[in-house]
Amino acid sequence: MSTFKHKILTLLLLLCFSSLPLSAKNDHNLTDAQLNAFLGIITNFILSDEAAPVSPDVQDITHNGTTYGFVTSPYTGKVWLDRNLGAARVCEQFDDSACYGDYYQWGRNFDGHEDSMSATIATEATDVNTAGSDFITGNSDWASVDASGATRATNWSKTDGSSVCPVGYRVPSITELRAETLDNGVTNRDTAFANFLKLPSAGDRINFNGSIHDVGYWGYVWSSSASGSGASYLFFDSDDAYWLSYPRPDGLSVRCLRD
Repeated sequence: MSTFKHKILTLLLLLCFSSLPLSAKNDHNLTDAQLNAFLGIITNFILSDEAAPVSPDVQDITHNGTTYGFVTSPYTGKVWLDRNLGAARVCEQFDDSACYGDYYQWGRNFDGHEDSMSATIATEATDVNTAGSDFITGNSDWASVDASGATRATNWSKTDGSSVCPVGYRVPSITELRAETLDNGVTNRDTAFANFLKLPSAGDRINFNGSIHDVGYWGYVWSSSASGSGASYLFFDSDDAYWLSYPRPDGLSVRCLRD
């Protein structure tokens, strides 16, 4: 209920009950104690309803041109976007091309490179925050700076909406991603799709030449966790599911977690 409606309801209730006799002499009147108790119940109800948060499962949010819903984990109680970043809809099957979404190079911003049809360039970026709009290929990393990955991990952990995730959301750590998947029954692409996250086998965009690889067969999901010269990700195919370190310039799926 809106704040305005609450105010109107409160005013009407107060006017109504203030007009009633407060004396207990007449059997048809409320006693002072009964009236005060009833008014207290109504006031508490109004205030508690005003303060109660709206369930995240029934809200939508638009970020970088895509509208997302939300799902709540039955394992951890955490709230996640209902689809991969850039996906047109929630997956209807593991090889549903409409739910694959974008392919992000690890730690990189929403700058156009994530589009599966973006142009490619073989020159490493010298600034992780202004890398242009091309998908960077042919190198062991897409940037010649931030070797540890600390800056990019921090960027993907932002919750102010300036990174790839909507306001209040961030890219999960590998521990958080595992807790929802590998630790709770995800053993291959079928169980990845059956999971509450409905993860698709979107394949990846390889850094060798920028082509899309393994679409409809394998699934890759980035975490925000740097790992040596690479970064940690979730992988699944028709037989297995596990997590590993992967080269940062490859383009993988991203799913956001509410902070």
